[in-house]
Amino acid sequence: MEHSQVLCILNTRDQAKRLYNLLGDREGHFHLSALMCPEHRAEVFEKVRKNLKEGLTCRVISTQLVEAGVDVDFPLVYRAIAGLDSIVQSAGRCNRENRMKDMGTLFVFVPESGLPGGDFKQPAQITEKIINKYGEDILGIETVKKYFNELFWIKSLGKSLDEKQILDDLKRGESVLDFPFKSIAEKYRLIDQTMIPVVIPYNEKAKKGIEEFRSYGPKSTTLRLLQRYTIGLYP
Repeated sequence: MEHSQVLCILNTRDQAKRLYNLLGDREGHFHLSALMCPEHRAEVFEKVRKNLKEGLTCRVISTQLVEAGVDVDFPLVYRAIAGLDSIVQSAGRCNRENRMKDMGTLFVFVPESGLPGGDFKQPAQITEKIINKYGEDILGIETVKKYFNELFWIKSLGKSLDEKQILDDLKRGESVLDFPFKSIAEKYRLIDQTMIPVVIPYNEKAKKGIEEFRSYGPKSTTLRLLQRYTIGLYP
């Protein structure tokens, strides 16, 4: 609240929602999450860019969706501790267009609720160790190399880089050139947890698309329209 233009990036939707509620839903305060359909997010980004350009109050609480491929430029960014690659991406939203006389400021913090489990925890723990060891130069090339070397070394020890042991399957068939492609295809998932697409009746255009889908089925034009109003939910 001490800063008129500031971005804060959290690791989970729940953390982002709770922090936004603490900040208060008022003019110049914005929330971004993948639980908002793309059309809704686009509208929020438009307002955010307008406020930033005009020097108006712009305090944004977001999940990681703002990290990559989003052209916004804040003087100050707060980032909940995560993998160093995520922190580098977050830094890319800070003084992005180099319009400030000085460098922008990135704060890395540990949320009161701690680190989320799963894929978040190990990279964040390694990052914390790297920050404590190398101090200020956490975005330097050598620091980033050390981070990835340690991350991949730890993952290789636990075989988490090949949890389904697909490489073992390939090695067994190597000598006779008989590879179990079917079982490999069944095992392999780039993203293991499949989300279900849910269409949100966000506005009249979305409602019309839903009615077209119900009446005429999954036509390509209707599906393209409804992509703008779709979110993914775990079963």
